[in-house]
Amino acid sequence: MRVSLLILFFFLIAGCAAPALRIQEDPSLPKLTVVTFNVNYSLAGDSETLKAIGSVAADLILLQETTPEWELVTRREYGSRFPHVKFWHDHREGGLAVLSKYKISKAEILESPVGRYPAVRLEVSTPLGNLQILNIHLHPPVTKGGNHFAGYFTTFGIRLKEMKSFFQRLDPMLPTIVAGDFNEESDGSAIQLLIKEGFLRANPGKDTWRYKTIFGTLRRALDHVMYRQLSLVSSRVLSKGKSDHLPLVSEFQAPRVK
Repeated sequence: MRVSLLILFFFLIAGCAAPALRIQEDPSLPKLTVVTFNVNYSLAGDSETLKAIGSVAADLILLQETTPEWELVTRREYGSRFPHVKFWHDHREGGLAVLSKYKISKAEILESPVGRYPAVRLEVSTPLGNLQILNIHLHPPVTKGGNHFAGYFTTFGIRLKEMKSFFQRLDPMLPTIVAGDFNEESDGSAIQLLIKEGFLRANPGKDTWRYKTIFGTLRRALDHVMYRQLSLVSSRVLSKGKSDHLPLVSEFQAPRVK
C-alpha cells in the first residue's frame, strides 16, 4: 500500500505545467504546424473533443484511438479544410488517422511485432519538402491481465520492441517526424532509442495526459513529437477536449543553414 501511494504521488506531481517552448524562427522560411491528439475511442462524436481537433490552424493532424464513428464526424467537420484525409481502423483503441493540407504521396500500415497497435508511415509533400511521418500508439503500461500497477514496471520492453520494428521501416534520408501516444515519459525506452538515432524531442514541458481519481488527478507526459533533419520553432499543449489526452502542437521549419 505504501508503494502504491508513493507511485500515485509521483503521478500527481510529475506533470506540473511549464511555459510552452518557443524558439526564434526565421520569418523568411515557411512553417509547418503539426498536431498529435489521442481522441479516446470511447468518446467518438463528442462535440468538445471534435472541436479540439481543429482548434489551431494546423497543416497536419495525427490522431490516435480513432473509430468508424470518429471518422464520420471528423470528415464531416473538417473535410473541407483538409483535402487529404485517411483513416485506418483497428480493434477498439488501435485506430489511427491523418488530416493533411498537403498531398500524401505514400501511406503504409506497419503492424506491431507484439500484435497490439499498428503504426502508420506517411510521406507528405509540404512547403518544407518531402517529409516522412510516423503516427504511433505504443503499448500501454498495463499487463495482459489488466494490471496497471505491474504494467508500469514491466511493459517498457514491449514499447522498445515496437519502436525498433517501426524504426527499421523508416527512410533514413528523409526529414522525419515521429509523433503520437508513446504511453511513456521522456525517459522511456522508445524515446531513448530515437534519441540515440539522432532524433530530438519537441518538449513543451507539460503533461499531456490526465486521469481523475478519488485522490486527485493523475498527470503524465505520454504524448510526444520527435523530429530529425528539421528545425523546431515551437511546441505547446492545448487544454482542450474531453479525452484523457491533450492535443500537442509543434511548429517546424526546414533546417537552418549554419
